[in-house]
Amino acid sequence: MRNVEFNVPEAVMTDFVKEIEKRELEGIITGMTEDDEVIIRVEFERDETSEVDELEEALNDLVENLEEEEEE
Repeated sequence: MRNVEFNVPEAVMTDFVKEIEKRELEGIITGMTEDDEVIIRVEFERDETSEVDELEEALNDLVENLEEEEEE
């Protein structure tokens, strides 16, 4: 089993969890960063690597959208 950690801003937490569920992965909250981001560890098998890559891309999109909203 492999795992990866994501630092997720609180403002996009719900959307990120939906992205995890959509890919039928499981996430575990392991803590908080100094910037108040939630640390989520996702465990996956080798054949789920593409789903994890998609999840990383989805988080990047969510964060970009959040930053754009904050600029407005």
